[in-house]
Amino acid sequence: LPSELVAGGRVRAWRSVGKNTDGTAIVAFDDVVDWQGLVNGLNGHEVLEWQALVVGRFETRAAGVARVRCEGVAAFVVDDHAPAAGDVYGTASPHLSAAFNLTAGIHTIRMRLRAKHRGVVRCSVWRSRRARHPCGGSSRVAARRRRWKRVVVGRGAAAAGGPSRVAA
Repeated sequence: LPSELVAGGRVRAWRSVGKNTDGTAIVAFDDVVDWQGLVNGLNGHEVLEWQALVVGRFETRAAGVARVRCEGVAAFVVDDHAPAAGDVYGTASPHLSAAFNLTAGIHTIRMRLRAKHRGVVRCSVWRSRRARHPCGGSSRVAARRRRWKRVVVGRGAAAAGGPSRVAA
């Protein structure tokens, strides 16, 4: 993938980024991007800003309504449902979670992470006993994993011209 942040202009490999004990995943490209050289060469810190596509997965054992909240991003999408508002400042406000009627199985969360030098993201999923579903009614869902399993990041591809993929 092309990227104006890495030497040679092309991303050559992918890697995994683990989660911290608090469930956050830190997305950084310090080992493949010469940030100081870019700042010095362009005479400004604007070059430290990047965007990446973050993709996470979680599994539910039973069909029902689940609540999802993602911190560090402005919006997120679960499977093919409508976009939901994210908790961009990480305030942990309960009203920034969204209810989704999900089938049993593995589900995907997609979000755009915008950051300066390093980005931090955390998503939480829990069953909702009384969540209102857009079609009415409510049911239970048992989530096996409430935290990120792993995160895969395209090396240096998070530049404006090159997409990066982060998968959990």
